[in-house]
Amino acid sequence: MRGNSIAGARWTRFGPIPIPETKRVDSATAMEQINQRLGLATWSSVWQGRNRALAKNGAITVALCWLVAVALTLTQPSVGYADWPYRAQAGPFLVAADAPVEGLDSLAEELLQLSERMQNDLAIPLRIERIRLYLFHDRELFEAFLLQNMPQLTPRDINRQGLFVLRGNTPVIVAMTGPELRRTLRHEFVHAVLNPSLPQLPLWLDEGLAMYYEVPDGSGWQERLADYLAQAARTGWQPDLARLESLTRMQQMGLAEYAEAWSWTFLLMRGGPEYRERLRSYLVELRRGSKPRPLSERWTGSATSPEKSWLVFYGWSTAPTRPRFWSALRQWWNR
Repeated sequence: MRGNSIAGARWTRFGPIPIPETKRVDSATAMEQINQRLGLATWSSVWQGRNRALAKNGAITVALCWLVAVALTLTQPSVGYADWPYRAQAGPFLVAADAPVEGLDSLAEELLQLSERMQNDLAIPLRIERIRLYLFHDRELFEAFLLQNMPQLTPRDINRQGLFVLRGNTPVIVAMTGPELRRTLRHEFVHAVLNPSLPQLPLWLDEGLAMYYEVPDGSGWQERLADYLAQAARTGWQPDLARLESLTRMQQMGLAEYAEAWSWTFLLMRGGPEYRERLRSYLVELRRGSKPRPLSERWTGSATSPEKSWLVFYGWSTAPTRPRFWSALRQWWNR
């Protein structure tokens, strides 16, 4: 699905939203004026502290003005985009940022190619909607923006590089720039493509596929998660696909659940034709709007259970061979 042309990501610089007063005011006063204009609640102590520091030179900073102006961006889509200081379009992304970001064109091209690969792998058509992408260079601004727009988030929820939400029919990605931006956008883009296409996709598989496809080299191999699971297995931990399928809220997903979700997805994608076909048939039924049997029940008629298949595939039968197995498996997939 490559109908999307890649327009050059030419950044347009916009000034901050005007404030009611024309005279020069300090940042704390500006904050209050813009809050009153937009009907916003008072910002958190994080912002108050930042404002006091910024007020020393008596300037109203761009960051202060635009962030307050778009505080309702996610909850009220009609407010916000035009008030960001930098805006651009690249492929399916409508981008707003606190400063220009290099390489957006190549990133958009890579993600469109990723969507084609996903369609081929999963054998289902995928919808690529217009995606709103909000990029931050400043960690404090990023976290404050998330907390202001999504107060239900916990500190753990915002302690990440990116976040995907679906507002009505509009996919929204909020992300930090930096060395991990490419990987972050690959992960969140998978969510942005899968959720409109498969609204009933189980949480574990949604996250598992995002972790699988986020790997830039295309192998799907997550060394850190593999090491975590190898150590857990040595202490008696066992996989349980049915338990994973019962999870419906992000708050139920810890590191162990993310790691296991990735490992099941990797098995389904890389375990061989019968595993890939099992996943594809499940997704086809899910897309039709029916309520398909869970994947944990699709081992019926096979010679083994999902968990036994998992253990055999990952080679955790004897502890001394495990490190060699993990290394050999990683090298083989990365060929």
